[in-house]
Amino acid sequence: MKNCKFAFIGNTGIVWFRWLFNLPNVHCDVYDIRYTQMTGDIFIFQKVWMKNENRVATVSEMLKMRSEYSDERHQGRLGVELIKNTADEILAACNEMNSRIDGTWITTPQDEELQQKYVDLVIKYSDQPTWRGGGRVGTQFLRDNQDLLR
Repeated sequence: MKNCKFAFIGNTGIVWFRWLFNLPNVHCDVYDIRYTQMTGDIFIFQKVWMKNENRVATVSEMLKMRSEYSDERHQGRLGVELIKNTADEILAACNEMNSRIDGTWITTPQDEELQQKYVDLVIKYSDQPTWRGGGRVGTQFLRDNQDLLR
């Protein structure tokens, strides 16, 4: 784990071993969006399908539910189910991390605005807004899901 360029990680505790060495990770299928992982990490989160409304929940709606939407014990009551990340979403996040490490990643002002919108929502709607580790949501994921940033 210590010698990998970056690690591709799901929602497991093994990431702590990487964080001990301040090494970058790509987190996929993240279910608790109140936390933004650690500086240098990239993450993409599971979307929440609102069954009664036939639509995907916005980030602010997800934050207002805290992490209950991710717990099977509460999903029935909330009328939600999780949407796992797609292979294309995961590949885009991994490619971004690889490019960032290689120093070839180019970000745009629009991409930085999307990141800031996400962080602003976490600060405004999270019940734990002080834990912002400095990680970034995958750029392509935010580009593709801009409509959720409200």
